[in-house]
Amino acid sequence: ATKKKDDEMSSPRDEAETNDPSPIDDDDLLLEEKKRYPGAETWAPDEERLFTILYFRQERRLLPLQWHVDFRDIPITPAIFAEGTATDGPIVYAHSQKDFQATSALIRLIDLTSTIRAALQRGKQNTAPAHIKRALDRYVSWAAEDGGYLHLDYVPNLMVEVVDEEGVAEDEDQITEEIERRMRGLARLQRRFFRIDREVDFWDVDELRASYPDSSTSALLVEKYMSTPDGEDSSTAKRSRKSRRKKVETLNAAYKEGGGRGDSISVSRRDQEDGAKIKSEPTDDDDGQDTPSPSENDDDDDDDDENSDDDDYHDNESDTNNDNEGYDEARSQASHLFNPPPHRSPTSYIRRPPVVYGLFIIRTSVLLLTVDSSKDESAAEVSFHVDLDFADPHQSVWNAITVAIAVCLARDELRIRIDDFDPGAVVEESDPDV
Repeated sequence: ATKKKDDEMSSPRDEAETNDPSPIDDDDLLLEEKKRYPGAETWAPDEERLFTILYFRQERRLLPLQWHVDFRDIPITPAIFAEGTATDGPIVYAHSQKDFQATSALIRLIDLTSTIRAALQRGKQNTAPAHIKRALDRYVSWAAEDGGYLHLDYVPNLMVEVVDEEGVAEDEDQITEEIERRMRGLARLQRRFFRIDREVDFWDVDELRASYPDSSTSALLVEKYMSTPDGEDSSTAKRSRKSRRKKVETLNAAYKEGGGRGDSISVSRRDQEDGAKIKSEPTDDDDGQDTPSPSENDDDDDDDDENSDDDDYHDNESDTNNDNEGYDEARSQASHLFNPPPHRSPTSYIRRPPVVYGLFIIRTSVLLLTVDSSKDESAAEVSFHVDLDFADPHQSVWNAITVAIAVCLARDELRIRIDDFDPGAVVEESDPDV
């Protein structure tokens, strides 16, 4: 993807310097800029809106007018403060009317750049990702509290992740693959939640909670569906992956024993299926979906569940004296791995799955990305929007506001769907005197 630095995402002109608004010229400039972003031609409306806000952010009203007092000591253009109107209201604001908490949360984001620069000056570069993660998580928590869903078991539409955990250089392709994997997993979670035939164990995260006792239900849901491609339910995904892997290994062994030549057989094909049909808002997507890689590691806990998959093959192998017959039998057992399954019926949703947002931390930078979760997994484009460098002292304000824009857009979407979520479990405090 063509990446643009935060300081390059400036507006095409300054409205204060001209009396001619030139809306046509602005639209043309916007379209030209949009062409630089792969996949932009298929963006969902919310992705289009995010891009437009970021492109004209120095010229449009982003913050409530009354917040100007709290930011009087911060170098920020007055043009971004505005009275709320039905057509041109602010993007970053408080639903709860607790303006002081809202402005304090944003000011902490602005101060993050100073924290990062201080860490760099002390030679503590490896602490930068943790500082950024903590600050972004804190702002996301404020947004959830302001949106009224913090204490609900909600399905998140935004994630904050550290990609380069150790702060050392990694292969760029490896980083890109990890980011795409996480974003597609978040989009997958939304599709699973809004399916009409939602899995009965969708909210069951007890197994993960045993390993991550301090994580929220929302965070555990993300992990639960991170490695469960569309077409498999979460309770059978691990078993299915292991079964496929063992059958391929059996096929390879039989091939060698039967005198076959050449490389061992591996599985890396893509199964084709119909695109998902959204009940309330249909789409035209017809692309296929990715089949999970059989090379993923699995626990040995499921060995007993998988042994029966290979019994027929081993019994047949013992009854024949012809090695090639053993190969043919194994190939029959695993033939479904190499032939596309019959087309499944289109999936219907109770409502259109939303756009999901990702803030990915790489050393001192934060990448902002989106995915339209209403599209099939193979058709959905992971779209890059902006790269924010929190070590740049000249971008501290705009970096913070850019993060706030994405978080508040995600918050507003969840507020619309708040009735879909139930109250979270209340942790009872024990009385030490009892």
